[in-house]
Amino acid sequence: MKPTIYLGLGGTGNLAVAQAKKLYEEEYGKGNIPASIAFVTLDFQTDMDDDPDLATDIKDDFIRIEAAVNPREFLRIRKENNGQFAWMFDGNVGSVDNRISKGAKAVRTTGRLYTEIALDKVMSRFDVIKQRVTNIDVGAQMTGGINIHMVMSLAGGTGAGSFLTIANALREKYSNTVNIYGYGVTHGIFRAMDPMGVLTPNVELNTISSIIDLDQLQSASQSNPVELELGSRKIVLREPVFDNFSIVDNISESGHVLSSIKSLCEVVGTCLYAYGNEAGDKVENVLNNVGWKEGGYNVGAKIGWAQGIGACRVVYKGKLMAETYALQAAIELIRQLRQEGSNIHPE
Repeated sequence: MKPTIYLGLGGTGNLAVAQAKKLYEEEYGKGNIPASIAFVTLDFQTDMDDDPDLATDIKDDFIRIEAAVNPREFLRIRKENNGQFAWMFDGNVGSVDNRISKGAKAVRTTGRLYTEIALDKVMSRFDVIKQRVTNIDVGAQMTGGINIHMVMSLAGGTGAGSFLTIANALREKYSNTVNIYGYGVTHGIFRAMDPMGVLTPNVELNTISSIIDLDQLQSASQSNPVELELGSRKIVLREPVFDNFSIVDNISESGHVLSSIKSLCEVVGTCLYAYGNEAGDKVENVLNNVGWKEGGYNVGAKIGWAQGIGACRVVYKGKLMAETYALQAAIELIRQLRQEGSNIHPE
């Protein structure tokens, strides 16, 4: 079994990782999961490790963030004195509380701010976990690095706000000694549970902005460096943050719409478990053939073989899509003007 760390961010990530842990417990027994397998969960609401919907106990895996700093005051001082956190929209400042433990309130920028405040603590925890799974004697399997499976909602505050910051910090610190796989749950499941959007008004916009940001960072290469701000530092990315990223919605191939986040996370957690156990190598061999390298998917001469087994990837290009829509709108406007007898011509 390859050294594997399961990382759950926010409520959705915690549910999925708890499901994966439960399946390991059923196979090996509680307290007997192989030491090469580790679990880490994070949420700024510190009572989330007691969620009754969790498939098993994750208290020992939970990073409890009790920062001494007042987040609202921290943000004010940094913006006024150092010009930091310019990405925090003025309209979102009100969602920042005086205590991190109050949670991100489904606001992405608040989740990102809290993550950057707590990042040192998160990375310290990872150092301990990584060292533990690295010390296991797994022979030649270690040559491929440690697998980190990161699960989150792209539609909320903690998960959507933290996943890029944490993934980039892991990549910057551990470079290619880790393989980072992301699994992002989109807004569909939350809209199915809350059709009118009374409790979840931001989920669609959060998902769109998460995907656009992900697309931007994943495009990084030696020939196309991407700059970003992380805390007080400016970072230049020259490689993608994730080795592979899967977008997870709530609609099955047969068109069945799932309306329970718990049920969806049971599916995701089961997939994570399958990846980490003995079947994982077979799954990874497929993904390696379509992995993102130097600004493109590493399919090459194997494209026919990859298509034959059903491998499929969709690249979301936000800027290109916006330009395409703008052109379509212009064409439609011209068409309507011509129908109304205008003298304007397409030329």
